[in-house]
Amino acid sequence: YRGEVAERRVLPRGFRFGTSEFHPKPQWLLLAFDLDKKALREFSFEEIRCPETGGWWSRAFDDVAVERR
Repeated sequence: YRGEVAERRVLPRGFRFGTSEFHPKPQWLLLAFDLDKKALREFSFEEIRCPETGGWWSRAFDDVAVERR
């Protein structure tokens, strides 16, 4: 929001595809309880980044093997 970057601690509650007051473009939104602000908020998946990689993924995923059948 407003180009600001902040680290958030959240408890995910769900997700949806849609818009909101702060995210007017149709997109995937994460509904989560913000532990620091003590409020239920929506976050744009487009703007979520892993602090350790700068991307949307965590290095923890690098070790996960997915078997497809």
